[in-house]
Amino acid sequence: MKNTMLSNQDFDLPGFLLGEVYGNMNDEDIAHWCVDDADDVAHDLWLDGIEADAMDIYEIVAEFIAQDAAEAE
Repeated sequence: MKNTMLSNQDFDLPGFLLGEVYGNMNDEDIAHWCVDDADDVAHDLWLDGIEADAMDIYEIVAEFIAQDAAEAE
């Protein structure tokens, strides 16, 4: 059986978060983004064989949120 899991070095965390997480968040999700949400994402990634730090995830998505807010002003 072929292992299709990505290694950490092949995984584009910011790209994944932008396209698969932030890109699917609604206004309520964005308003309530918190470390617990990031921890859930980290856990889901871990189940897929990707190790990612919840604080890194939190900070990256928070930066996407801040950038969009600044552009909206």
